[in-house]
Amino acid sequence: MIPINFFKKNIILLLSLLLGMTLFNCQTEEKKEKGVDHIQPEGAPFSTEDQQLIEKVRILNKRLPSGSYDALETQLIKGNFTYPESDGEKLKTTEGALTWETIEADSAGWFQHETFRNNYAYVAVRSDRDKVVLLEGMGHRMVFVNGEPRMGNRYQLQDNSPTWSPQYNYSLMPIKLNEGENHLLFRCTRGRLKIRLNPMRSSIMLNVNDPTFPDLIKGKQVNDQAAVIVVNGTAQPRENLSIQVEGENLQPTNTSLPVVAPMTIRKVPFNIKGQAPKETGNKKVSLSLNSGERIVDTSTVRFSIKNPGQPQRKTFISDIDGSLQYYAVNPASSESDEPKALFLSVHGASVEAINQAQAYHHKSWGHIVAPTNRRPYGYDWENWGRMDAIEVLNIAKEKYNIDPEKVYLTGHSMGGHGTWYLGVTYPDKWAAIGPSAGWNSFWTYGGSRLMEEANPTEKLYYRSMSPSNTFGLVENLKNNTGVYIIHGKDDKVVPVDQAYQMMDTLDKHGINYRFHEEPGAGHWWDNSDAPGAACVDWPPLFDYFARHRIPENGEIQQVTFATANPGVSAYKHWLGIEAQIDHLELSKADIEFVPGKNVFQGNTKNVARLGLKLDHLSSKDSIGFAIDGQSVQKVPYPEQEQQLWLSRNEDGSWQTMNKPSKKLKGPHRYGTFKGAFKNNFMFVYATQGTPEENQHAYDKARYDAETFWYQGNGAIDIIPDTAFKASEYAGRDVIIYGNAETNAVWDELLSDSPIQVNGKSITVGERNLNGKSLACVFIRPREANGSTSVGIVSATGAKGWRLLNSRKYMYPFYNAPDFAVYDASEIGTENTGIQAAGYFGIDWSLERGQVKWTNGD
Repeated sequence: MIPINFFKKNIILLLSLLLGMTLFNCQTEEKKEKGVDHIQPEGAPFSTEDQQLIEKVRILNKRLPSGSYDALETQLIKGNFTYPESDGEKLKTTEGALTWETIEADSAGWFQHETFRNNYAYVAVRSDRDKVVLLEGMGHRMVFVNGEPRMGNRYQLQDNSPTWSPQYNYSLMPIKLNEGENHLLFRCTRGRLKIRLNPMRSSIMLNVNDPTFPDLIKGKQVNDQAAVIVVNGTAQPRENLSIQVEGENLQPTNTSLPVVAPMTIRKVPFNIKGQAPKETGNKKVSLSLNSGERIVDTSTVRFSIKNPGQPQRKTFISDIDGSLQYYAVNPASSESDEPKALFLSVHGASVEAINQAQAYHHKSWGHIVAPTNRRPYGYDWENWGRMDAIEVLNIAKEKYNIDPEKVYLTGHSMGGHGTWYLGVTYPDKWAAIGPSAGWNSFWTYGGSRLMEEANPTEKLYYRSMSPSNTFGLVENLKNNTGVYIIHGKDDKVVPVDQAYQMMDTLDKHGINYRFHEEPGAGHWWDNSDAPGAACVDWPPLFDYFARHRIPENGEIQQVTFATANPGVSAYKHWLGIEAQIDHLELSKADIEFVPGKNVFQGNTKNVARLGLKLDHLSSKDSIGFAIDGQSVQKVPYPEQEQQLWLSRNEDGSWQTMNKPSKKLKGPHRYGTFKGAFKNNFMFVYATQGTPEENQHAYDKARYDAETFWYQGNGAIDIIPDTAFKASEYAGRDVIIYGNAETNAVWDELLSDSPIQVNGKSITVGERNLNGKSLACVFIRPREANGSTSVGIVSATGAKGWRLLNSRKYMYPFYNAPDFAVYDASEIGTENTGIQAAGYFGIDWSLERGQVKWTNGD
């Protein structure tokens, strides 16, 4: 949770409602018209005979007041919450006491109440014995099962979705019901809730309701990967699992699976090989889940068979977490060998990438490629959504014959925001960008505002969100990136004011653009009988694209570049900002190359290290630089590196330096805390503490993994500390759950860390905080000469762990600086609990970094 000091409104709630529910209806006609398909699995993943539908829950009679933490959450964290045993019991809040009352589900099993925009629902479930069931919740953000945090299913707000829409019927979590009374506490934010308990078909079973499948191409050989969910309803990690695939014309394949952690789910990839049918349609495939030599579960799925020229899904293994993802491509209609253009099209909220690709009529001169944002809602094309877009861009460039000068970016609604965000963050990747109905930023659209009363520690903390500031990066569109803006004049979902605001900023910086405002049009519109939906497949937009190209570095003499985090974006053409003075504050450089003098000259702001690429220069004579008013200095041309690095001295002067060591902060590894979640990251949980300490560490790791699966189609290795071997997991980011006393990996990876945590205290440099209610998150380098990191999620006691359940760093936009320390005893409706926040120095030291303490420096 980001403290209320950061928000005036709940941004996740507002964006989910506006971009999800409304946009869902806006795009209905387009999808019907295009005949978008979603292959449904055959049969339910469980026996329906023993399903238990919850018909009554107890809720608070009013919405909870806003605050850094709501009143019930505060009690949960501090350990003094008691489950209501009867109606009429009170919960104290800053605005008076709220009353627990019972409500009943409607005939379809749905609970609906106006308070569900910010409320909890509680139900006690009695069991005649210890058993494992599948919790199928709908509409809730998360749930505590006997106090353990589990992922919710907030996007499923109806029982059955049309086959052309994204499906959210896959949230089936194994939970342990103890003999006697069990407590289920649901966090509700979207107005509706439904709860069903299902028997497990087997203690280890398949759930094929969340497929990531490639489309097979008619008559072509198949050598692809697909993915489904394995449910582990046992208390032990399940190894030695495999999936066997059989189908007509397919080779029988048996794919070994990664370990599935206890009492959770995991999305697992499997191989599919053979030959696709010679007719389009659907192909049945049988799956068998094996434990060793024994078949423990079976299911039947269907793959879609497409013509070569049809929009189609392609799968790939993501470098982010090793999961299987897909992108959609609408191939160019021309089969000539000439290089083609690439149009990267980013979708709106609650839109599948395949639907996005099918919204366009195919182009003769280029391929339309649609990444997924990791899910239909995903990450608003920021965080891991940004990484997914760049992964797919690089894959498409390698797979297809792409003209490097003809790469374009476009998208609608949330994808319009993605176009703005990706466009200003990576300006040299696009010849032109075309946002349609796009919102600008979380600040202008979601209602988020920094409050003036935020203390210095909180302000330093909030800096971690600065890469989301699209307005601060608009100058990156100067000089050579075309901009074409499309918006409906009567758009009620994303008001046209969003376009006006961005145009004002473009005008301020002297950036040329074109704007088309469609009279009388709403959010989604198609005013033409021509193939393709006009609000995205707008002919003048593609005509504009055709007249723009990406210039080569040698053609560019002036570069204006800004970044908020060099670990996100560090270079534009030949100019790089590799390190900052004030980390995560906006950094800028405006540099001109004077060919006749072989001199780089210009000005910078908040830049500690510059990189200048030289391989495009025609002259290999000595290089001169004159930065920030400094007189020209000449240095020999660096033949080996063909790049010049400049570092800023404390007096503001600049000097050359050797190629920076990877031990230093740079584009390869810069922070923030979430910077540890990008290199095939894995979770390692503690087993060396007390049973309670170990359970807290595992529960948090499992909850984070489930959150990343639900929000980002993720699949994370979750292993105990005793199973970790550094050499076996080289080249990967490692997230540690636990502290120095409870996690056996700590000393191996964090012995030299300036931040240390044990069961009694947290030490940050020379400062020590004592107590059992503390928690912290931070990032440290892992491999000194590599790019990997160690992320730490740690606490001194139960209160600290419960507080960490409220830190939503696995969600979009939310972040933390390089490190943050929290105190659960300090939280309240007006207190964030943040005790310290900071950024390590360029050398990853505390001494050269920036640290703020709430209670003094």
